[in-house]
Amino acid sequence: MAAIVAELSGNPVPTPAYTNTCYCVVGKDYGISVVAMYKLASDGGAIEKIANAGGVSPLDASSENLKREVAYAHSWYKNFVKDVFL
Repeated sequence: MAAIVAELSGNPVPTPAYTNTCYCVVGKDYGISVVAMYKLASDGGAIEKIANAGGVSPLDASSENLKREVAYAHSWYKNFVKDVFL
């Protein structure tokens, strides 16, 4: 949407950025995730990973954080199914 608005108003089109998150539910109240962010390369020919963006669940994450990851995973799945199949 931002690209369309920029194009129509004669402004530079912003560089697209993408986020990828992978969740893993390890147990009832134990989840982890891996996040990476990407952008279109300056030459426009490839997608490259954004340095120092994203990360993994910390090894010393609190039980509350691990439980929250499970909630995020279930929320992502629910939204994905709704967006794709309904």
